[in-house]
Amino acid sequence: MQPKITSNLIIEQLPRELKQELASKLQPRWLSRGQELALGSDVVFPLGAIIALLDSSGDGITVEGGFVGFEGVLSLGRMPNIKAEVQVAGESLFLPRSVYEDFQDNRDFRRATDGFRDRLLTLAFQTSVCLVSHRTEQRLASSLVGLMDRSGQEQFDLTQEYLAALLGVTRPTLTLAAAQLQSKGLVKHRYGRVTILDAPRLANAACRCHREIRALIEAS
Repeated sequence: MQPKITSNLIIEQLPRELKQELASKLQPRWLSRGQELALGSDVVFPLGAIIALLDSSGDGITVEGGFVGFEGVLSLGRMPNIKAEVQVAGESLFLPRSVYEDFQDNRDFRRATDGFRDRLLTLAFQTSVCLVSHRTEQRLASSLVGLMDRSGQEQFDLTQEYLAALLGVTRPTLTLAAAQLQSKGLVKHRYGRVTILDAPRLANAACRCHREIRALIEAS
């Protein structure tokens, strides 16, 4: 069983006085799976929630461009074709955009938030490479282990339709990849719920992108 996530690493790395000042401005909110968040609006510091950044092309294809969990902050402005959607429900802390902009005058705060934004951009490039370089089974394993790392959970409500859209593949392709992982005893996928049965072996089945993404999380 993974430990429950109860803090945000961006906030935790701030100096104590700054953290206390910020705490008085933060608003706790529960994020539901599938909820869409407006980019350029309030800034979100996830705790147990995980937010997916989805890139939608003009021909209706949607692929995952990155995730934000307890290791980061969703502070992006409005971006064409990009939407932020809650992938795993959980707690979060909201900061009004105007207050966030005021805090940008603080060097420590700016360093922490800008540093994660740079890592998020690196993650987007890594995801693009992964999309064209690795098998769907490897990418699915990588995504599931990434969800576990960010949420502290080993069970997720994820339909095959949603996973297929997330990975940018057809549902039959996703079904085959999920069946391969299940046949190896790594996961169980039934009735829209995915359960990780053997996390170490699932990590070994993931493409090397998972290790690079995990390193980005640990750098937070």
